[in-house]
Amino acid sequence: MIQWTKTTEEVYNAIQKAHSPRFKVFGSFTNMESNSRLGNPKILTEWGFVGADHPLIRAVDTKDSDESEWQCGYYLWAGVCDKEGE
Repeated sequence: MIQWTKTTEEVYNAIQKAHSPRFKVFGSFTNMESNSRLGNPKILTEWGFVGADHPLIRAVDTKDSDESEWQCGYYLWAGVCDKEGE
């Protein structure tokens, strides 16, 4: 399981700006409206270097409801563990 550590928008943007020509999308998920199957709105994108085995940065935007404002979270890859929480 990949471990993530929270970072700031400034750090995320600096990494994205410096390395985006060599980045590829590792994973993404988009749910723009609330529904019973997928829950509240959420947009997730993971970026990493072409040829790497794992992503380096992650952005997660969430909303509590369709009417609320987006809350943005930014994360850095912090390693891999065998079990959740280790």
